[in-house]
Parts: sequence; C-alpha cells; structure tokens
Amino acid sequence: MMETHTSVVGESQSKVRRLETDLKTLTERLHLEQRGKHSEQGSLEKKLNDLTESERRLTQEVEELKQERDRRVSDFHKQLDKEKGEYRQRMSEYETKVKEAEKVRSQYMFEYEKERARWQLERDGMA
Repeated sequence: MMETHTSVVGESQSKVRRLETDLKTLTERLHLEQRGKHSEQGSLEKKLNDLTESERRLTQEVEELKQERDRRVSDFHKQLDKEKGEYRQRMSEYETKVKEAEKVRSQYMFEYEKERARWQLERDGMA
C-alpha cells in the first residue's frame, strides 16, 4: 500500500515538475517573441493570447494535479488509520482471548494441584 502511495506521489510530483517546466518554457518564449517582433503586433497579440491561455490551462492543470495528489495522500492516510484501528481491535480481541486462555489454564492447574493434593492425602492415609 505504501509502495502504491509512494509511486502515485512520485508520479504526480514528476508530472507537476514537467508541467511547471512547460509553463516556464512557454512563458520565456512569450517574452522573447514580444521583444523581437514589435512590427508584427497583430500576430504577437494572438500568440500572447494563445500562450496566456496555454499558461492558464497549464497552471490550472498543475493545481488540479496538486489537489489530486493531496486527495490521494489524504485517502491513503484515512485508509491507513482505518487499518490501524482494525488491527488494534484485532489485537485487543486476541489479548482478551489470551487472558481468557490463561485464566482457564490457571483454573486447570489449580484443579490439577488440588486433585494431586487430595490423592497425596488419600495415599498418605492408606499407608
């Protein structure tokens, strides 16, 4: 379960890093194009809009991935807590059974010792 959690978190983190790199590259490209081509303002505005939209989309995707990662981590923590509770309950049940078994064993040992003492008394009385 922890391996799955680790792989999911690692996968999400690498996707976030990749998207952040894409975002940075697109932002840098946008700045370079703005400086170099003042005469083509119409096409630059379109590129700017496209890159801005792309940046917005990538930023949104990064946020969604972060939220998904956080949700999965939270789900894994909840599942882990639930399993811990179940294991603690089982452990408590087993401890109760062990105590009961020890009690029964003690009672049998007491009965055995009592019988042994009675037999000893009977044997001593016969002798």
